[in-house]
Amino acid sequence: QPQKAVLGFKKNGTYQTLSWQELTLQVQCFANFLKSKGIQKGSHVALLSENRPEWVVADLAVMALGASLVPLYPQSSEQDIRYIVQHSNCSGIFVSQAPLKEKMEKACEGLSKIKFLVTFQELSCQSSDEKTLDHFLKHLPAAASPGDEASVIYTSGTTGPPKGVVLTHQNFLANIASCITAIPMDENDRTLSFIPLSHVFERTAGYYFPLT
Repeated sequence: QPQKAVLGFKKNGTYQTLSWQELTLQVQCFANFLKSKGIQKGSHVALLSENRPEWVVADLAVMALGASLVPLYPQSSEQDIRYIVQHSNCSGIFVSQAPLKEKMEKACEGLSKIKFLVTFQELSCQSSDEKTLDHFLKHLPAAASPGDEASVIYTSGTTGPPKGVVLTHQNFLANIASCITAIPMDENDRTLSFIPLSHVFERTAGYYFPLT
């Protein structure tokens, strides 16, 4: 029996899907990489990427360790990127592809606190056995509590430098609980993500809510 799909995406002109099992294995892979680089509870990790499955994988992996994600818009200027990465005290950076990595490298030149800067393609995810996966899943809930920081989202279009807004797990969960009350949804529904996931509305309404 085929595993139920959780994410659909277009690649080379055709739609492909990720099952819940495949998504979890990729999250485990990313989390293991982060852990090997010293990312832990309280760490900040920047993410510069357009909407794609790896955005979700990276976000869930960061939260799995109790760390906090700092999303960036791909069209952000090098000046804003440098300010946000430095201001939020990021220890590492995920970027989607080589051109954005070049942009990030220029923006963050000389920042000594960055432990890694990698594209999604540079991470090789090998399948894990069920024992390892089961161990990983059982240890996820202990990583963070509702009041812990989940993300720092920097405002756009404001006067002066971008302003960082700290959001906790409970902030997101409270919004999701309200959405569930207002909008009936189950595993037979599909959603289309078109606003950037770096935007808090899309992240909540087009990602966390359907996933929940």
